[in-house]
Amino acid sequence: MESLASPILGLIVGFLTGASLVAVIAVGLVALGGWNWGRPPTTAARTALRALLLLDDFAIACHAAAFDMPEFDEDDPEHYFMHTDEPVFALPGDIDWSILGPDLEEALIRMPNSTRNVSHALDHLQTQTSDEKYFERRSGEYVRLGLAAFELADSIEREFALSPLDRPAFFQPRQELLRERQKRQTSDLEDASVARAVFGSNVTSIFSARNAKKPER
Repeated sequence: MESLASPILGLIVGFLTGASLVAVIAVGLVALGGWNWGRPPTTAARTALRALLLLDDFAIACHAAAFDMPEFDEDDPEHYFMHTDEPVFALPGDIDWSILGPDLEEALIRMPNSTRNVSHALDHLQTQTSDEKYFERRSGEYVRLGLAAFELADSIEREFALSPLDRPAFFQPRQELLRERQKRQTSDLEDASVARAVFGSNVTSIFSARNAKKPER
């Protein structure tokens, strides 16, 4: 009887020990769920917060540039100055952004290049077109960049469950940029509609004239 009881007792102890080990492992995995490649969740959250703050500052600078109107020199109307500096997005080189994940990291490290490309393009455009068209395009590009920064900041905020940044209720830059983009899209559609109406009628009249039969003599 004792020979039979010993193996059974061994099986029971082994089962309980194994179950306990599984439970410990499960609890450990849950606790480590926020770790990324061996780094604690606080490291990822701090990095995400820094990215969020950088993006927010850049988006605010884009908002200011998008609504900045030039001030012309009364004595020399060909000269003007803007009230805001060109927005610059620079990432600190001492931070490992890969902790944000591949998609967010790529979107973030592309942002400085996008900003420089806009700046270079506007410098080129300034020598090629009228001041009015330059100011219009400058505003439109910073509307686009500002909204892109806000959208990336939203993605980081959701991914890492960060609290929204505090902002006065009377200052809503994202909503103002969205309204400006909508206004521009509506204006572009109206311009395209007018162009189709004008050029379409001209094309119709040209083909009508070509296809018209000559009157018989």
